[in-house]
Amino acid sequence: MKKLIYLMSAVLLISCGQTNEQSAESSSSEPKMDHIAVYDFHTDHRCETCLAIEEATKETLNNDFKALLDDETITFTLINADAEKNQELAEEYGAFGTTLAITIFKGETKEIIDITNWAFDAVHGDNFESEFTEKLNEALAKL
Repeated sequence: MKKLIYLMSAVLLISCGQTNEQSAESSSSEPKMDHIAVYDFHTDHRCETCLAIEEATKETLNNDFKALLDDETITFTLINADAEKNQELAEEYGAFGTTLAITIFKGETKEIIDITNWAFDAVHGDNFESEFTEKLNEALAKL
């Protein structure tokens, strides 16, 4: 049953229909210090909403967290979940399509916060930036 749900989700997300011409790569090395990683997984074919999530995420990070991006307290990585080299990470995050996750790396621990459903609901509204900023500030408070 679980596999059927994953398969149905994958088909739905893949059917978004727009081809992404950008080749996204995951970073090969994470900073060693305590930090927040924002991972935006996507597939080869992306819909308007998937692209809007990426744009809104980047815009919020650059507008509200530029200094923390510069010192790598927060990192952003766009990851093609269809690329073979990213399969292990995509499986760890359950990313079979667009997935937006905040990951808190503190010491030897890693806490993954999947905000995909929220992002799909919020991206076309007026509160994406303020709510995403709040989610990141909550994550930063855990460092």
